[in-house]
Amino acid sequence: MWKGQVNEVGAGFTSDFVLSLPKGQAEKIEAVLESRQPVMAPLQKGQEIGTMKLSLDGKLLGEYPVVALQDVPVAGFFGRLWDALVLWFKSL
Repeated sequence: MWKGQVNEVGAGFTSDFVLSLPKGQAEKIEAVLESRQPVMAPLQKGQEIGTMKLSLDGKLLGEYPVVALQDVPVAGFFGRLWDALVLWFKSL
């Protein structure tokens, strides 16, 4: 979480989802979280920040949006300045 008043934001789903699988296959599900980087403030509760992809034996079962579970307001001047410098150095 960059340029926000907090360093972390809770993430979750907007709704439950259900998968029907053959018996004994649940432990073979592969979950991959693709987050949008960098995550920058301000964030609104419910704003999409990534995607959860579920697959079984290489076959995509579904893609589900991952959203922020809380609002994240912008940090003060020095917090934003610090994060801007860190991001700049990381880009070199």
